[in-house]
Amino acid sequence: TIDIRPNSAQTLINDPGNKFQIQRLSGPAVVQATETVAARYTTTNTTTIPTVDTIFSPGTVDYDTHGAYSAGTGFTVPVSGKYLVHVNYVTSSYGTAGFLVARIYKGATVMAASTTVTTTTSAQYAVSVTAIVNAKAGDILKGSYLTTAGTPALDGVVSDNFIEFIRLGN
Repeated sequence: TIDIRPNSAQTLINDPGNKFQIQRLSGPAVVQATETVAARYTTTNTTTIPTVDTIFSPGTVDYDTHGAYSAGTGFTVPVSGKYLVHVNYVTSSYGTAGFLVARIYKGATVMAASTTVTTTTSAQYAVSVTAIVNAKAGDILKGSYLTTAGTPALDGVVSDNFIEFIRLGN
């Protein structure tokens, strides 16, 4: 609330020289140390899992407290700290012997990886990887996925295919 009370009667005139201006010096662009920073994105797509390491980029927002996630880039860390990162995906039923891989990156560095062995028995396969990553403001955190054989696809179930980030603290 702004309350302006002149000490005498005043007349306001439409004159560019008479103005009242408010400027924001600080605000929500500054993330507080105790503030929750979290994002979770999901997908219902039945995309074929690539045979080369590719950014896993679900595009449906569940929540993103700071708008820090971009499907093509990853999660841009808004404030330094330790972040829990979790990548999970599940295939539709298929049967080819090989491996499914999920990785977590900070920039170009692999921070964690998980591999699921697939067989010739037709089945659904799940891959999940979780890591706690020490990150600085501006770092990019992301997940990736790949298969070494066959053409498996995501199962399209929203609760099966997701990536999430949460700041745990300093």
